[in-house]
Amino acid sequence: MDENSALTLCKAEYSHSGGSVFGEDITIKITDKEIVYASYFPWEGIKNYSGEEHDEIVVEHKPIEPAQWAEIVRAVDAISALLKVAEECKPMPKAHGMFMGFGDCLNRIPAPKFNPIQVLDDGDKSDFRLTWRDENGKETTYRYFQINDRRYYTLLDILRETVHPTGRKIVWYGEPVVNGVYVAVGEPTSGKDNDFSFKLVEKEKGIWRFYAYYGENKQPVYHYAEINEEIWARIAEKLKELGVEQWKKGKYKDNPQITLKYDDEKSAYFKPDKKGLAELKAFFLGIVRELKNR
Repeated sequence: MDENSALTLCKAEYSHSGGSVFGEDITIKITDKEIVYASYFPWEGIKNYSGEEHDEIVVEHKPIEPAQWAEIVRAVDAISALLKVAEECKPMPKAHGMFMGFGDCLNRIPAPKFNPIQVLDDGDKSDFRLTWRDENGKETTYRYFQINDRRYYTLLDILRETVHPTGRKIVWYGEPVVNGVYVAVGEPTSGKDNDFSFKLVEKEKGIWRFYAYYGENKQPVYHYAEINEEIWARIAEKLKELGVEQWKKGKYKDNPQITLKYDDEKSAYFKPDKKGLAELKAFFLGIVRELKNR
């Protein structure tokens, strides 16, 4: 997140509650020095738990190693470009000689027009906050919207492992990479020159299925082929050259539409402009001609 580029991360907080499965609730508050507070159930993060069932475990004011905090910072850095602030929790005045707790602070904030605590399936609720320290020592806490990205789940795994070490395997993911594309305009099988679709789906490592529907001499044409990594690299480069990921965001049922598929199994929808669409069509038809002449 650009506005935090001159700031230092000094606290991370996450909570999840209200799930349909007993014992999934967890609360984590960690600073760069200690586990301020954490609560979890003993089987959290453990497969085939065989211990006794009992109430949740609470950890308070437990020091952490600098290396542990460094891992948290690394994981936050990986998602910094995806962070979207839901609201800022402003510091509250002292009460009875002490600062009010964070929960008191939240209770004093006017209700926003949206609900930053996201309610998930089955009534689950999740809350994610980070606190940043500026060069003058001032600390500001922001609550963020949840992130649907596997790098975010790496951060959550690290937070869980810090408060409740179970030997979790921490997987570090890179930025999601485009590994498929679908372009559709009108009714692709109509035979009309302006109607077409091109679709590439990764079949296996290094092999893509290529489906093409378009009109030629007012007749519908269909072509299927399996392409290699060399051709896919050219297609991926073309998508990058056109700046497809910067096009206006679209929806699943838009027509015309371009869908980008990523290696983390997510998809993103865009609305192509006329110039970009014409260039994509010419490019894909060139690929079809090349494949037919082989």
